[in-house]
Parts: sequence; C-alpha cells; structure tokens
Amino acid sequence: MLGADMRISMTRQLRNDAEYAFLSNQGKISESIWMRSMVRQVDGDHQALAEIKAVDHNYPLYGTFKTAPEGDFSALFGKRNGRYGVVVSQLLLDRLELKTGDTVNIGDLTFIIRAITIEESDLLSEGFLLGQRIFMAKEAMTETGLLQPGSLFSYTYKLKIPDITDDSLKMLQEKTRKTFPDAGWTIRTRLNAAPILAENLGRFS
Repeated sequence: MLGADMRISMTRQLRNDAEYAFLSNQGKISESIWMRSMVRQVDGDHQALAEIKAVDHNYPLYGTFKTAPEGDFSALFGKRNGRYGVVVSQLLLDRLELKTGDTVNIGDLTFIIRAITIEESDLLSEGFLLGQRIFMAKEAMTETGLLQPGSLFSYTYKLKIPDITDDSLKMLQEKTRKTFPDAGWTIRTRLNAAPILAENLGRFS
C-alpha cells in the first residue's frame, strides 16, 4: 500500500545531498515530486486541474505501475524530438477531449500523452486527491517552471530495505528523525502505511 518500507516527505523543499546520501545508504531509494497544476489543450480552451506526480527510474519500488500501452520508463516518460512523455488518467483525457499521441501544455512545456494509467500500486497511501493523475519524469518537472519560490509541492523519498524487520524498521525511523531533527519531514513506514484510511476504518467499525 505504501509502495515502500519507509516514506519520507517534505513540503516546499527539494533534495538535500546530505539527506539523500544518508537515506540511500539504508537501501534502494526512489524520489518523486507531487503538486497540483492546470493542464491545458495545446490548441483549444479546455483545461483541467491535475495531480502531477513526477517519478524517477526506480518507481515503483513495490507493486506495479500498469499503463496502456505498456512501456518502460524511457518509453513512457523519455524525451523524444524535444518533448517528454506523460501518462494520464482516462477521465482527464475525456475532460480535455484528447487521446494518446496528442499533446498537452503543463507549465512551460508541451508533453506528448504516451499512455493511460491503469493501476497505481501506492495510490491508497497518497491521501485525498482533487484532480486527475498525471505522471511525468522528475527531470521534466524541473523544466516546467512550476517549482518556483512559494509553489506548493511535496518532495518524497521512498526506501526499499532488504530483509528489514518491524523492530529494526522502527529503530531506523527513530534514527532518521534524530539524524535530521530540523528537516521538517513527515515519516511513515509500512507499519502505518495509510493512517487516514486506518482511522476511517476504525470509525466505521
């Protein structure tokens, strides 16, 4: 559900080299950026609010990211003829009256719609979503011009730690907090992957 053994997120902050070095020594790491933005037709007036998730080559650490058509990271998100690719939800395509192979504007860039999202393994841990999902490469996000001072975005590290036990995971969580006490991180582990969902299930029970 979490898509990781440990998930560390921060708001309005990008990667810090010291933090990255510490975390990457714990296991395999995947980084992503999340933010909301408007997505616009290139030739038309239609636009829609989207939840953009910019991911790296290691996404997802657990589970699968299913698309139609299927493809690896380069095929889905790589730069071809000067344009990056995106993967979007079918509902967003319907709202914008677009199809795979068409182009959309996000920030300062024009993207090619390469595929449709079928399954996102860690969706339940992401919380409440206002817009439809769009996936792009993390490198592409940095070129959109959306990451400006004052922009609201979240930067997330996810860790896959081989053979870690529940007890040692708790110890690592505490060690991470103590090593970077002023980082402003929100840390979750697989032991509490979706606290809001768990709280709601408790209420329903």
